[in-house]
Amino acid sequence: MGTPSTTVLTRREVANRIGGILRDRRIAQGYSKKAVAEAVGVSVRYVGLVETGQRVPGPSMLAQWCTLLGSDVGSTFSIMTMAMSLYWQTGGEDSNSDES
Repeated sequence: MGTPSTTVLTRREVANRIGGILRDRRIAQGYSKKAVAEAVGVSVRYVGLVETGQRVPGPSMLAQWCTLLGSDVGSTFSIMTMAMSLYWQTGGEDSNSDES
């Protein structure tokens, strides 16, 4: 038996994947960026930054975002796993600090 291959993603790749998933879900559900921003308590600019992989919401905000967009348990778990990986890589820094 061979050793299983492991793919290691960069922070940017993970952020881009999370942002892409959230953007696709938002569009599929018919939400505007403004509607998402108001529902999760951030600026429209911050929603754009997340969707383009420039920011990743902290775990609690991400859970709220996924709930709003109707992500199923499997999808939400996958997104949360990626986000927690980034969260711990950055020493638990919350990337929401400059969201205004």
